[in-house]
Amino acid sequence: MGYDHGTQNNEEAIHIAETKPVQLRYPQLSSLPSFMLAWVENNCHDIITVLDEEGRVIFSSKSTEHLLGFHPSELAGKFWHEMISADDASYIKDNFEQRFSQNQLYTMNILNSDGKYIWSECSVVKLQDPQKDEIFYLSTIADIRDKKEAEEMMIRSEKMSVAGQLAAGIAHEIRNPLTSLKGFLQLLQAGVNRKEEYYNIMIDEIEKMETITSELLFISKPLTDNKKMESILDMVHDVVVLLQPQAKMKNIHIEYSVSRA
Repeated sequence: MGYDHGTQNNEEAIHIAETKPVQLRYPQLSSLPSFMLAWVENNCHDIITVLDEEGRVIFSSKSTEHLLGFHPSELAGKFWHEMISADDASYIKDNFEQRFSQNQLYTMNILNSDGKYIWSECSVVKLQDPQKDEIFYLSTIADIRDKKEAEEMMIRSEKMSVAGQLAAGIAHEIRNPLTSLKGFLQLLQAGVNRKEEYYNIMIDEIEKMETITSELLFISKPLTDNKKMESILDMVHDVVVLLQPQAKMKNIHIEYSVSRA
């Protein structure tokens, strides 16, 4: 790997290209003054890479070692798809727009020196050298693990919020039938007539609670869409009968009439 030895410390030397042949073939990579390259290298936290037309790495910034654990020379000559997950590589190949000067952004898993994939965000652009009519791909790669962790925390928080809303809804749905059952039992204790009608409604309310508890047990499984025809008149009648006990307690009289065609 070629280095600019203008700096005193070899550890802080700026690598311009990965091999002598590459350095000779692409002298434009070393056209900037060394102090400018040194500033870029030491102050840029994102990885900067340059690929040739075939997709081989011909330059990678010093931040590669900090972010991925690889020395830049270890990436020399590697194809870009060797360093990311197979699924991400396939997606980029299928969706990359080959027009020039169009910045494209991808979220991908990139391999580090420990053999683990880390979340990263890659911005890549296709450029052409007007002098030699050669094509290059320039990219910046940012570590977005903190961003992903924050997103996961938000998702967990939203799940907890949804779980709380679900619990409140379930409590409400179960409390209503229980209130009705309590009212009918009080009426039966008082010795009212129409016991059979009240028994049927009480059974319906118990079945509602049974349905709710069954859905809780199988909440992870999608329920089948069970649709059937129902009589609106019967439903209205059931609602009126259901509300009668509460209405009588509050001295409210419910009347309704049905006109049958």
